[in-house]
Amino acid sequence: MVTENTPERGGRRERAAGEPGVAPRSPGSTDRSFPKALRLRKRREFDRVFARRCSASGSCLIVYACENEYGFPRLGLVVSRKCGKSVIRNRWKRLMREVFRLNRGGIQAGIDLVMIPRRGSDPDFATMNREFPGLVRRLIGRLRRTAASTADKETGKGL
Repeated sequence: MVTENTPERGGRRERAAGEPGVAPRSPGSTDRSFPKALRLRKRREFDRVFARRCSASGSCLIVYACENEYGFPRLGLVVSRKCGKSVIRNRWKRLMREVFRLNRGGIQAGIDLVMIPRRGSDPDFATMNREFPGLVRRLIGRLRRTAASTADKETGKGL
């Protein structure tokens, strides 16, 4: 099935899965994409994560976390100009997105994460990929503890 070459398509045509040029997906393959639904995009979403004040840091990353009402983890990136010129900032963002994509399966559903590179460190994929799962585990533990203590205070058991 080939659709017409229309201006709405930007002059491109769509191909069906059976046509040459489109690789079929194997049934066992995992989705490694990063759709907009998995991103924090609005300022209020970032503000909510920062207001929670739950963070963990490693040698090259600082990660903030907050619960969300969705059934999947989401990621926000904050890379300031202090990290370097645009080429370096974009490299940080690419690497942080890739680390999130690779580790997304091991992250608890319903958590928003914001990753910030540490100033003065170079973007190193191996270090980030090694540190990230441990930072997320620490954050999940902290979120659970604070949720439990909040529940205890509300029921009067913590007194």
